[in-house]
Amino acid sequence: MALRSGCQWVIDGGALSVCRWLCGADNRYIEDARDGFASRIEWIVGPSRVGKTMLINALAREHRGQNVDGKRRVPVLVVSVLPNISPVLLPSSVLSALGVPLQQKGLTSGMMFKRMLDQLKLAATRVFLFEEASHLVEPGARVPPRAAGDWFKAAADALNMTIMLFGVPRLAKLFEGNEPLRMRASARREFRPYDFRSPSDQKAFASCVRTYADLFSESGWPIEIPLKMLVIQCYLLTGGLVGVLSKFMPELASQMRYEAPRPLTIEDCRFAAGAIQAAGHPDFPAFAKTEVSPIELTTAHALCARDQRHVDESRRDPISRHPMSLLRTFSPFDDESGFGYYRRLAAGNALWGWRELAGIANVTRSRSALLGHPDHIAAELGLDESWAHFASRQEQQCRSWRGLRRSQSDAVRPAFPTAEIERIQQRRGERVNDEPACEVGKGSSIGSQSYGPRWGHRRRRELEA
Repeated sequence: MALRSGCQWVIDGGALSVCRWLCGADNRYIEDARDGFASRIEWIVGPSRVGKTMLINALAREHRGQNVDGKRRVPVLVVSVLPNISPVLLPSSVLSALGVPLQQKGLTSGMMFKRMLDQLKLAATRVFLFEEASHLVEPGARVPPRAAGDWFKAAADALNMTIMLFGVPRLAKLFEGNEPLRMRASARREFRPYDFRSPSDQKAFASCVRTYADLFSESGWPIEIPLKMLVIQCYLLTGGLVGVLSKFMPELASQMRYEAPRPLTIEDCRFAAGAIQAAGHPDFPAFAKTEVSPIELTTAHALCARDQRHVDESRRDPISRHPMSLLRTFSPFDDESGFGYYRRLAAGNALWGWRELAGIANVTRSRSALLGHPDHIAAELGLDESWAHFASRQEQQCRSWRGLRRSQSDAVRPAFPTAEIERIQQRRGERVNDEPACEVGKGSSIGSQSYGPRWGHRRRRELEA
């Protein structure tokens, strides 16, 4: 076997073999769906590098699409959920995964959903695997969690499909916000780093390492380290994260690409371990010595579990990740629009505009993201929650005006010079009032744009009449 093909065999075959026992239930669910059983909604959560993507790829390889009588069949479809997903992008992501050409303009979310169902029927798709589904509940997503849950229910019912959602623990918000979806879905399954103190976890992790070691031997590159020692050193490197293990083994294979087949030593493993980001404790590097104490193994797992817990907490509570607030905060006016309030807030803090304010709040620099997540915005910017909720309610009211709403700026009363008004009134023989000229409305924001010249000429003609 050529070295390059052998390296790819270690990468692909190792991932597939490991995932066959990693979550064998998913294979059963897929087979049931292909046989026409009732639809299911499964959700699998876990921290990053725990093996979710590796499992998705292995399931997709085992259930590849094929051509039957000139017709393409895709029984299992992997769909990547993009950040800042929208109601139109959700069905278009499915069509893109199918390889269907997309019309650039003119299709609504309802039309896209119908076209998606038609294409899935033609492809005989029975199972959806949604990767990074937790993006649907991230700050800045343009699909409300309840609407996203209804979308998954409608897709599952329309075609009697099985849907599997993968993501970080934050994905639970999708089910918390939609009781019908929660009652229909199966129980939550969670992937966690393997704990070497548990005999079952230790056996499972050793099976992963043995799978890769056997593939190296079959490719002509046997690892001369005893299996028990190799398992311990790999655990010291990964802290129990199988995703880090799947990164280390291909790195070890790729570094031997231009050498003649030979047994791999502990120095080769140490060199490959230094080329990836280890998950274990930095004071106890892997493959540095042959004897490893149980304390060192426990420390590696504890550090990994702590880091993953911090990641989960930072996703749940953004303010704990980087607590900060604006230098100046103030409440909105009673008659102020939500967009106008944030523009005035940005101007009061010497920012370039509301888009920079949205960037500071860690949301997409769009109007819908800034005004659609009041709790997140209040936490990130140090605002009172009632202010942020008031701004969101004002935005909803503005949207109800439809054509009367200004999407790019706030409506203001134009300011005419006092001398111009006095001149017109004197020419008409009217008494000059002591009232001041029209001013910018109290509810408008700093730097708002006034009406265009057409409105100004019409107003001037009214005054001259």
